[in-house]
Amino acid sequence: MSLKDIDHLIEPNYFSANTDLVECFYNLVLTESVRYDRLAGYFSSGSLSVAAKGMANLIENNGHMRLLCGVQLSEEDWKSISNPEQFKDLINKNFLDEYENLEDELIWNYTKVLGWMIANGILEVKIGLNYIDGKYVPDNIYHPKLGIMYDSEDNCIVFVGSVNESARGWAKNSENLTTCKSWENDVHIPSNISAFEDFWNDTNDNLKVYNVPDESIDFLIKNAPKDKVELERTIVKIKQLENPPYKKKEVKTPYSYQLDAIDSWFAHGKSGILAMATGTGKTFTSLSCLKKVLKEEEVLTVIACPYIHLVEQWKDEVLAMDLGKTYEFYGVNSKWGSDFDRLNKKLNSNVDFKKPQIILTTHKTFSDIDFISKINSINKNKLNRKLLLIVDEVHHVGSAGYSKGLLDEYDYRLGLSATPRKHMDYEGTQRIINYFGREVYEFTIKDALHRRHGPKREPFLTPYCYFPKKVNLTEEESKNKSKANNAEDKYRILGEILDSMEKPIDHLIIFCSHKQIKRVLEILNEKNINPKSKFTYKENLKFRKKLLEGFDKGEYKSLVAIRCLNEGVDVPSTDKVIIMSSSSNPAEYIQRRGRVLRRSPGKEKAYIYDLVVVSDNDDSKLNNFFDSELDRLIEFVTDSDNADEEGLPKLKEWGLL
Repeated sequence: MSLKDIDHLIEPNYFSANTDLVECFYNLVLTESVRYDRLAGYFSSGSLSVAAKGMANLIENNGHMRLLCGVQLSEEDWKSISNPEQFKDLINKNFLDEYENLEDELIWNYTKVLGWMIANGILEVKIGLNYIDGKYVPDNIYHPKLGIMYDSEDNCIVFVGSVNESARGWAKNSENLTTCKSWENDVHIPSNISAFEDFWNDTNDNLKVYNVPDESIDFLIKNAPKDKVELERTIVKIKQLENPPYKKKEVKTPYSYQLDAIDSWFAHGKSGILAMATGTGKTFTSLSCLKKVLKEEEVLTVIACPYIHLVEQWKDEVLAMDLGKTYEFYGVNSKWGSDFDRLNKKLNSNVDFKKPQIILTTHKTFSDIDFISKINSINKNKLNRKLLLIVDEVHHVGSAGYSKGLLDEYDYRLGLSATPRKHMDYEGTQRIINYFGREVYEFTIKDALHRRHGPKREPFLTPYCYFPKKVNLTEEESKNKSKANNAEDKYRILGEILDSMEKPIDHLIIFCSHKQIKRVLEILNEKNINPKSKFTYKENLKFRKKLLEGFDKGEYKSLVAIRCLNEGVDVPSTDKVIIMSSSSNPAEYIQRRGRVLRRSPGKEKAYIYDLVVVSDNDDSKLNNFFDSELDRLIEFVTDSDNADEEGLPKLKEWGLL
């Protein structure tokens, strides 16, 4: 790690009119640096917002930064200062007020990084005031600005210029700087190093140097990431906010059935359930409902999803439609509670928000006692706006635990699900219906497959061919449901299916049980079909996203999943599904079918291979299990394109018709 390695990239002078100072200098040099000393006219967390890469690399290098900066106070404040304690009180008040009213999510994340750097000894910050003839002078501490960056070999680059350590200074103003390199024996190097040490050590008669007030430091540390993992997530989020993975989509017009759903929800008093098949645009339809509400009135919106990765997908859609500012409040050990408190304070103070406020959370968090108490603490009368609750996969919130989040505080209520009735749970279903009302609109898979639109008269979902495969049971397996579900014959059939597929195989999802996953991966390995591809809840969010993106692009030919691809995961390029194992819950197999039916460019047909256990014995002890297999079989056959050639003949052959 040496600054000399990038010598050829360092210019003697930089002008922001024709150069990106952050990318071409700041980030570049900090990548090779382990120490960074900085004098600046003033400091704000905005500096990190335009220098994230540099700061991330300084942290990665186990570096250290010393920052000495001035302050911006009103003329009245300056006149009131007669001793250091008054100065510290003013600094503390202004500092905390700034962050208490901070709305910018990007800047707030940089503030967290700043706090982490301080908490971990990477960053020291001091504040200096000009002190001339026994008086504080309201001026910046040093002109021109100065920065010194050292590498591990004690080489350094000094820059002097008009750049302030702030987002405005680095990114928006017309600025310039001049650089010097120690290995070129520049005469300015020793004097600049000496000047910084003189200021930092408070040995200059014309400058008084103070530590940042403890309360301000405590605030930063309190809101900092708790460990390196959370820090990395924060930095990733920063980079995503700097360069969003989503693009603002072209204005999309809802289809006729989506407009019908929106109108029906409004006609029922902005309350009800949209029972729409997987892949038919429930998210877009519900956000179109929100968009229409926002044209009529101000609302605070809460969107609750079953899983974290779905929260991220919803966030992308909200931002792509430019509906408002998003807040992600979820998790057990995260800082969402303090973030929610700050939002609540603004809401109850009647702050004039520039954009609608949209809270994204999970079913688990929105039914948590802390989240509930924060919703209840919102003063709606003072707020003068209604609360809207949108619940994705609403069939989950009928449980005794999750239903605690169904508060009377929400004025408008919208539930979404392809299967809103909770399987074998009358009480849970009633909780859902009693709160949201009944289904105000329904659009089934059959509707989506047979209704046509556009000049090409295409269906809304991809037509599919269904290939049921009968599984033979051993005598032992026929006596036990678990053994039947994991029957040995399924592995033989899986091998035959893979052999029959057109090569090369890609965009394939295999649904199986925990017990089956090892054998399934072994079979894929034998057939050289991405043996490392698997998808379970054990993978973290970042890995899942990378895996799904690679699968969508064809880098991974197959995914092996247990349950976590059942709901909401959007990979439209998937065109083949093998169902090795399934529960008796219709919601599960309906959602799984939906994974493969989404429209995608160049995708004309989808293929579903279903390993079905059918009894040859009327006296079987597993008749209920066989009945559930039969229900799935009949439903899938009925809607398939090849029912006459494949599904119906099989039903007759197996004595089921």
